[in-house]
Amino acid sequence: MSDDVPLGDLTRTAVPADVEAVRRNERRMVDQGYLLVRSLARTDGDAVGYTEILLSRHDPEIVHQDDTFVEERMRGRGIGRALKAANLRQLMSLPESASSRFLQTYTALSNAPMLALNRAIGFEEADILTVLEGPLG
Repeated sequence: MSDDVPLGDLTRTAVPADVEAVRRNERRMVDQGYLLVRSLARTDGDAVGYTEILLSRHDPEIVHQDDTFVEERMRGRGIGRALKAANLRQLMSLPESASSRFLQTYTALSNAPMLALNRAIGFEEADILTVLEGPLG
């Protein structure tokens, strides 16, 4: 799935993630004090989408909706919506989320379907993130 992550005009490429890379990232996030809340969509045993929320054990008031991704061939079927809804239910069932007040996310301006989904489930635009890239030297 990492081959289809939107990077805009950045020159870097997505790094394919294998199981060990995912596990390293999990350990790093847990070591930094995050509780990872995840949902995975599967079809015929193959992963076709996922979403992840990061809840800081140090500052649980603002929760971060991190990645939501659905393989291109599976888009338009409500998988992203189902993933986000399942993950939000999972988040709200955790005692650690009792003092959480806000959920923040980010979406590329060019990703109209995800912007529409986020708005439909209650997100409101608060700011625009611009990623800049330039040469070192």
